[in-house]
Amino acid sequence: MNNPSEFDEATITDSSLTPSLSRASKLYDLITHFASKQPVSEFYRWLNELQGLAHEQSHKEQIRNFLAQSLKFGIQLFGNRKAFADMLFLLDELIFLHNKYFDSEQLTEHLAEGLTLAIQCLRDSWDIEGTSALLDLLRTIAKKHSKNKKILLQLARSYSNAIRRFCSDRKNFTCEKLLFEFRMFANQHRKNELIQYEFAQSIVSLIGILVREGRKVELERMMNELRKITNRFPESQKIQTLLNRALVLSSL
Repeated sequence: MNNPSEFDEATITDSSLTPSLSRASKLYDLITHFASKQPVSEFYRWLNELQGLAHEQSHKEQIRNFLAQSLKFGIQLFGNRKAFADMLFLLDELIFLHNKYFDSEQLTEHLAEGLTLAIQCLRDSWDIEGTSALLDLLRTIAKKHSKNKKILLQLARSYSNAIRRFCSDRKNFTCEKLLFEFRMFANQHRKNELIQYEFAQSIVSLIGILVREGRKVELERMMNELRKITNRFPESQKIQTLLNRALVLSSL
């Protein structure tokens, strides 16, 4: 997230920038390159100025994208620090920005990534209820943008991250519930290798629980499901590696 995207690089180096766009570019750089080493107040000062520019220059899509990417950066920054109130506040700001310009496919992609980052970071008292709420929102977005592969992949990654975390924390009911939901989604995209890889990772996460609890019938069913995915993508070394890991786990 720290590296400017292609359109950012073009904008930053363009000497013909308008003053507002030039300032937005600089604020984006300050936030994504320096905010992590500055007091929180500096992050919010830069962000507030960028939000003001986005409001004043609402017709300029590039400024909105600078703002969206800055909000994503903040979500990850505060999420990694376990400052969940700040993280969720910034996520709300990103949702508000998306809802204001809901016809922007790029802003929708930014929101999907922001939700994925938040889901990945949630812990403690925010964990189960918060993750479920964010997954519901991301699932709704994915249904509305069912042809957008980037958004679909964000949903798959979010399920995979959540399942891995809950399985690791031995929250078995939640883990299995989410895997059931993920399976229905993955079955709609059986030819999408990236989604199937994320689903295969989730199966391996559950296999660890089944081995610990000696649930042999369910273990064999999960192994068969993983083998079917591997057979559909014989050229995928990453999926084959997951099967090998599962075979080792199942033999313990």
